[in-house]
Amino acid sequence: MSNQYTIALILGFLPLQVLVYHVIDRWFMNRTHAIATGVERGVPIAIWQRRLLLNISWLCGAVGLQMSFHGVMAIAWMLLGRNTTGEEVKLLAYLCAFSSLVMALGWMVLVPFWYSRLASVLRQAEADQPSTD
Repeated sequence: MSNQYTIALILGFLPLQVLVYHVIDRWFMNRTHAIATGVERGVPIAIWQRRLLLNISWLCGAVGLQMSFHGVMAIAWMLLGRNTTGEEVKLLAYLCAFSSLVMALGWMVLVPFWYSRLASVLRQAEADQPSTD
């Protein structure tokens, strides 16, 4: 693959990766806010719905999307770097792969901490809720 074509692909995919990251991150943070506060778009939600949001939407959806997206992008950047001829362009593609891999690993490290904190918030909300006995 020629260097110009590889540079054009890098310049095309890098802003796209940043855009997709921010869209997923905004969705992820909205879910985190709804779980922590118990309010979704101004409407209070029940604790069982918050727990459902935590276990399905937050953990499987947002986190799975972030980690898998960055993992796939890291592989794509490595393949792009491997198939080019110029050393500088190859290093640029490998740098993009490294940054994508660091983001995926960062999500893997942060997720258990965020999950345990949100689960703690839900346990506290359940303890504060008056019983219906």
